[in-house]
Amino acid sequence: MGDERDDELLVTYLHEKAVLLILDNFEQALPATKAIADLLMFTAYVKVLVTSRAVLRLSGEHEFVVTPLDVQI
Repeated sequence: MGDERDDELLVTYLHEKAVLLILDNFEQALPATKAIADLLMFTAYVKVLVTSRAVLRLSGEHEFVVTPLDVQI
């Protein structure tokens, strides 16, 4: 078990758990996109909510564009 990578350990741990994983400002961690894709592929009940300025381009991804808030001075 010590030779498994962290993302493999996470998939193993979450395999049958129902979890909502919230990742904020994910543009700071875009290289981890493949780990998120693997997590979604190999777990049954994990859902991921990501905020990012970049689209991840993952299968099943839904993009919701949020416009900036108006600033009242």
